Amino acid sequence: MIKSIFFTIGIISTVFIIIYLLSGSDKPENKASCMDGTIIFLSTRYINNNYYELIHRTTGFSDKVSFIQLYKDRRPSNKKCINTEKIISEHYLSHGPEHEPSIKWPVEINITNEEIKVKYTRDETKALNILNICPIWSEFNESNK
Repeated sequence: MIKSIFFTIGIISTVFIIIYLLSGSDKPENKASCMDGTIIFLSTRYINNNYYELIHRTTGFSDKVSFIQLYKDRRPSNKKCINTEKIISEHYLSHGPEHEPSIKWPVEINITNEEIKVKYTRDETKALNILNICPIWSEFNESNK
């Protein structure tokens, strides 16, 4: 009986070690700090020799939190691992009835000089799904190279 318990523990330990080693093979070589959560790319622009990508990220288990984030780099992002160090601007989305008493819904996203600005409405009939909002990109100043 004791031998079978140790045998079972040995099998389970081996399975966990194999899973751990296999899951580590997808990590990038440079060990970048990757974004977690659900990531949706909203828009991409090439401005002043930089790629800017507007990202909608939702994270959390039971309490979901949403952000709009702006990625900047000399090359497009690696879609498997968005390096968090390349995020230059972030806007926390506070919308919907869970944010009472200031219930508000996003209607416009503006990106100006590497900053994200979101306009909201209190009129639910004018509310838009964040994924259906077409971001407005303003030309960036040359000083933001």
